[in-house]
Amino acid sequence: MTAIIGSDSLYNSANKFISTTETRRHSAPEATTVTNNRPVTLPTLSYQERAKRSQCKVPSPQTDLKNEIRTTTNGLASLIVKSTTPTIPITTCAIPTASAVRKSKCRTHHPLITNDIIQHYTDLGHPSSDLCRELLQKVIRVNPDTRCMDFKDVDKVAFDLVSCIIEETEISFTIGKPRLTYIPLGHSTTSKGVIIVEWPSAVHEVPFDEMNKAFTMAFYGLPYDQDIILTTVHMNLSLKSGLTSITPDMSISFTATEGPHQTALIPFIGECTFSQDEDKLFQKLISEVAAHLEVVLVVMVIIKEEHPYHSPAPHSPAWETLRKDAEYLSFDDFVTKIEGSHDHMLSHPVVVAGHMWCKIAFIEYQVWVRADRDEPIDLENHNAECMATGSLFPDMNMDAVQARMNEGLQQMKKYLINMCRGIFSTSELEKANPIFPIHWKRCIKAFIAAAELTVHQCYLDWFQDSFRGTKHPFDETNYVEDDCEGSSVDDCADAGGDDAPILTRTHFKNLPIAVTTLPSLVNGSQSSK
Repeated sequence: MTAIIGSDSLYNSANKFISTTETRRHSAPEATTVTNNRPVTLPTLSYQERAKRSQCKVPSPQTDLKNEIRTTTNGLASLIVKSTTPTIPITTCAIPTASAVRKSKCRTHHPLITNDIIQHYTDLGHPSSDLCRELLQKVIRVNPDTRCMDFKDVDKVAFDLVSCIIEETEISFTIGKPRLTYIPLGHSTTSKGVIIVEWPSAVHEVPFDEMNKAFTMAFYGLPYDQDIILTTVHMNLSLKSGLTSITPDMSISFTATEGPHQTALIPFIGECTFSQDEDKLFQKLISEVAAHLEVVLVVMVIIKEEHPYHSPAPHSPAWETLRKDAEYLSFDDFVTKIEGSHDHMLSHPVVVAGHMWCKIAFIEYQVWVRADRDEPIDLENHNAECMATGSLFPDMNMDAVQARMNEGLQQMKKYLINMCRGIFSTSELEKANPIFPIHWKRCIKAFIAAAELTVHQCYLDWFQDSFRGTKHPFDETNYVEDDCEGSSVDDCADAGGDDAPILTRTHFKNLPIAVTTLPSLVNGSQSSK
């Protein structure tokens, strides 16, 4: 016989289980199992272990919002998976790690977990709570065809809360975890701003994956002490300055670790738009340069499809064909179904089951280089002296872009020379003539491979949403009847295995927690820009 013993402080005078709001204010006690008259301490979440070691309570939302978000939501999600009997207080159960929820058969788009997470932060009393809930509802349940959204008139507090919840919780998103950008429209902390939400694809990442390799090779070939001056290429690094929080597709930082010029610079920023609104991308770039006036090289890549992407319509020939598969197709199985020529060419559309999943129309590069004078880059200046445009596809004409990239490297070299002075001789570095070592034809090959990866991911998102996802009735598809009624916690855990707990109707029927359901979250409005 196994019993779980917890703290009496979790009960009020009427010996009733206290509310979840009250429970959240306590550091959860350590759960103990008594087996064969020997007490054995069960593992608890890491945040509880830290709280116990420091002999203090888990930080409240007011003192540490990020830790509260991380610990409360992960703990809640795990508890919902494991709690199976109403006689055991939820905070005294043995709590698995959040990975148990990730491995759960029915975790994807789990309405109860998501609803309670959002309801918890609505209860925090932030003035922006209602706005945050609305934003999360739209972002979590976004249409699978969406690649970018924007929300206007959002304050910084709401953005910080939404970004913390997205980054620090185990919420499942219809098409993956998004990338967020916040652009304030004023300099006051009370100013409103715009949130841009992006879901980058493999095609979206190609231009700067290739540039990453080229910049790394170029810096490695320059004669300077690379242990003292660090040149780092960042992919999707969040850059924060004042009220602005922006995540460019690629940035480069120079950092001096020794000498009189210890500093950090951002000399390069790159952004890509794949069938998104170019105006939003341009505004994002302007904000990035305004926050980092030392930028000397900016690259914008514009990728357009022949037709905006859309998934197979319900009951269309493609929908009827692909729904017959018992499980989703692997990448290898999917690409073997691509119709038409077997020659891998970017000019060929990707068609499967009669549906065109992707056909890239053109790929264009725009490059700005700061002149020798100290003025920052003016992105609205399209003068040939400062800006170059090149076509990678369908016709390759990248000479002007290549020349501008070489000029940008020369400008970056000047930063390195200034940072190296006073530490070691810069004579060899001053003589160096770096050339941007990118292979544009290889970029075309990378786009071909990425297009296939992207359409397969689009297929997976569509298949999950259409046949295995949240569009099915809540209590018909996402749950399975179980044989654990009347059984112990251990019996139910053994039946499903510790690594893959299965959610059942009985689990939620017996769950000792008041779960607030938000129907608008499951059937809420969606926004596609």
